[in-house]
Amino acid sequence: MDHHLSSSQTEKGLFSSPLDKNVSPAASFSHVSVVPVGVEHLSDVIPPHESYEGVHRYDPNATWTPEEESALVRKTDLYLLTWICVMFFGLQLDRGNLSNALTDNLLKDLNLSTNDYNNGTTIQLLCFLAAEFPVQLLTKRFGFKQILPIMMMLWGTVSWAQAWMNNRTTFYITRALIGACEGGFIPGTILFTTYFYKSRELSVRLAAFWSTLNIARVISSLLAAGILNMRGVGGKPGWFWLFLLEGILTFVIGFISYLYLPASPTRTTGVIWRRPWYTERQEIIMINRLLRDDPAKGLTALKEPAKLHDVLKAWGDSSMWGLYFIGLVAYIPATPVQGYLSLTLKRIGFSTFDSNMLSIPSAVLQIILMLLLAKSSEYFGERVWHCIFGEFWVLPLLAALLALPSG
Repeated sequence: MDHHLSSSQTEKGLFSSPLDKNVSPAASFSHVSVVPVGVEHLSDVIPPHESYEGVHRYDPNATWTPEEESALVRKTDLYLLTWICVMFFGLQLDRGNLSNALTDNLLKDLNLSTNDYNNGTTIQLLCFLAAEFPVQLLTKRFGFKQILPIMMMLWGTVSWAQAWMNNRTTFYITRALIGACEGGFIPGTILFTTYFYKSRELSVRLAAFWSTLNIARVISSLLAAGILNMRGVGGKPGWFWLFLLEGILTFVIGFISYLYLPASPTRTTGVIWRRPWYTERQEIIMINRLLRDDPAKGLTALKEPAKLHDVLKAWGDSSMWGLYFIGLVAYIPATPVQGYLSLTLKRIGFSTFDSNMLSIPSAVLQIILMLLLAKSSEYFGERVWHCIFGEFWVLPLLAALLALPSG
């Protein structure tokens, strides 16, 4: 069977109608070009657009062994995944250090109430949300290699500038700027990753990203336990040094990312890495395995500008509304507990050191459960029940917080 469409078939359509008076039923089906069932076969009839960065490596007849593909994925994990996890570490470091700073009497030093802290958190989230779409538009226009590292350097700068907060106004301003600079980073990074991995491979990689956020919580707590003991050094509170040092670290990660990140799977050279990540053979395997998994990846360039029309079209897609709703409510149960854990521990009598150390076990358990669910999801090729299990896991624990006696 012919797996390709001729130009005449493309113009006339895949089928000639048997009702057409000029075409006999037998003749109408004699020109049918059959494509085997499965999305992996669509790349044979949907070639990549000429603007696609990997079009020069496109070869519908290319073949490779499972061992070659596994070696390619391992190399991508080593070169790309590990560094993106480092970037996620920098993200969580500056998102979570405020919680650590609360154990060093930040609110008292700035003359803030708990309501002021709540307002600051709300301001941060609103600015984070407001920046999501503009950042995606910028990312599609100028490329992931440019926008993502610049975002890191911007919020890293705001983070270390928090060291000089002195009242409610400066607290609100820094919260707003951090939210605006971080908004859009996570979806932008995830979209960037999809240009290097097949759909089935993403569950474990995304779990690695989210696990990195929890690893950052662990490391941040350990760092905070030590850095906050610097209270009095230079006449400054411990939280001054916490914001300053961790903000500078994030800025450095962002700067290195600007020099290191690839522009696309076939443009991997940079200031730090002068030679391509992949050989020509590996680039051919990379591009064709991705296009056979999802031919739509080749229909646009990575820097294809997105327009407001595209955003409105996405919002208007009713098949996505359920997913949007899940994203809206999924983190509501656990977020308040996580955000106020260190402050709560401090207020019930634990020391600054103990309050930070006691926030570690929950992060470690979350890492273990997340990786187990992701690996199971990849093995069974199932998503819904794995997601439901993760949410129901939280339910009895939240109930216990309410039902157990105090003391």
